[in-house]
Amino acid sequence: MNTIASLSNNLPTFFQGLKLMGFGMTGIFLVLLLLFALVKVLIKLFPPKTQ
Repeated sequence: MNTIASLSNNLPTFFQGLKLMGFGMTGIFLVLLLLFALVKVLIKLFPPKTQ
């Protein structure tokens, strides 16, 4: 019974951590999207030279 009481005390902290982790994953996703877009733009600006 003690573990259930301690779990119910820790659940709000766990869900706050999930929210923070979601922000972190969103930030990583946006950075990767920005890098992908940057590479696409640079390839269009400087196309590979063909002989």
